[in-house]
Amino acid sequence: MKRGSMVLAGLFFIVVIGLLTYVRFAPHNIEHWHQDPETVKSTGRPNDYRLAGDASVNINLKQAKISQMIMDYAGQQERIELLANTDDGQLLTFIQRSKLIAYPDYLTIKIEPNGDRSKLSFFSRSRFGYRDFGVNKLRINSWVDGIRGLTAGR
Repeated sequence: MKRGSMVLAGLFFIVVIGLLTYVRFAPHNIEHWHQDPETVKSTGRPNDYRLAGDASVNINLKQAKISQMIMDYAGQQERIELLANTDDGQLLTFIQRSKLIAYPDYLTIKIEPNGDRSKLSFFSRSRFGYRDFGVNKLRINSWVDGIRGLTAGR
């Protein structure tokens, strides 16, 4: 009886380690995640958040400057990497991982130039799981506050 329990516990441990390894090292489908926040389809689950359309953020700086500021801000964040960027810097997609298990969340930012101003749209979504407990909304709000802080007085 003890030996059977030990075998089951060992198999369970191997499965858990395998799943955690997959979550951490699964390949990223860039075409799937690097899409326009204004038009990309929602996940249909309560694990995404979009700030776009009338709710988009307007910043009084040109697109190229904002794009560089966003890259600078990303460099200050923990557990984040750039997944994709268009040549003109108008669409950026980042992967930000959770602290404990390193679940990947994808954040895409679109920067639309409008003369000396720029309009920012955001879409943040979880790759795994059904709920995010408001993490993606908090992430976008934090990024908006951080970007506005960097652009204040410019």
